[in-house]
Amino acid sequence: ACYVILSALVAPAIINLGVEPLAAHFFVFYYGVLSAITPPVAVAAFIASGISKSPPLGTAVESVKLGIVSFIVPFMFVYGPELMMIGTVQEIVLVIISSIIGVISMSISVEGYFVGRANWLERVLLAICAIFLLETSLYSDLIAYPIIIVILIVHWYRHKKSGTKGSLVETTKTENI
Repeated sequence: ACYVILSALVAPAIINLGVEPLAAHFFVFYYGVLSAITPPVAVAAFIASGISKSPPLGTAVESVKLGIVSFIVPFMFVYGPELMMIGTVQEIVLVIISSIIGVISMSISVEGYFVGRANWLERVLLAICAIFLLETSLYSDLIAYPIIIVILIVHWYRHKKSGTKGSLVETTKTENI
């Protein structure tokens, strides 16, 4: 029902802006599905809070935090129609690789964890790089990739040197003790 309403009201406006029709429909469909976890509607989050007997708004906020990367994916459809398999094989492969790296970078940034706890500078830089990877041009990729590589190498080396086990569960258990 949500997609039917959005495809009738919003998709034509997005298509008029010059977006590929398939990408526009995926955009509205994806955001229609995401409405299940975003407050104030957050139907799925409120159901989950009832099952887990947790505060409804807290569960909804946590669901948004865990799903924040999902809010970026529809924009990838718009800026990179190659994700819809529109384009040459080479363009499609490059955009898919760029998107995967961008999603991983944003996930590390939001959760603050890769091999060990990420500091605020790593998190901010990874979020900026993920936004650069939203725009699927070679130039934005050439800016983001070296920064991501340096951040991850420094992060890995710092945690390997400090002896971090690499498990979020183990780190959390030792912090609670």
